[in-house]
Amino acid sequence: DVVAAAERADVVVGMPGGYLLAPAFTNVWWLYHVATLTLVRMLGKPLILYPCSLGPFPGAHRAIARRLAPGCDLVMVRERVSEKLALALGTPRDRVRLVADAAFLFADDGRG
Repeated sequence: DVVAAAERADVVVGMPGGYLLAPAFTNVWWLYHVATLTLVRMLGKPLILYPCSLGPFPGAHRAIARRLAPGCDLVMVRERVSEKLALALGTPRDRVRLVADAAFLFADDGRG
């Protein structure tokens, strides 16, 4: 289903739960997203990450992130530390944007 959806897409916007990180070497959950995002790139589809926090990435995780981030057509991050990391990973400056968290786009419905 994921492959078929990516094949049909003109552009893929990845929203990986808001976080692409591995604070410890044993934190491998983010690699699930890497596989899907890499598939999108292999299919030649434009890839946008929105909105996310990046890092930290220790050891081999950093090498993987260094291959992923610069391959995105646009990386939208939620805070300056993630912006700096995206640039340090080799993402071109013109492909990195600092944006508000998507939660701030919703109007208050009165539930607080």
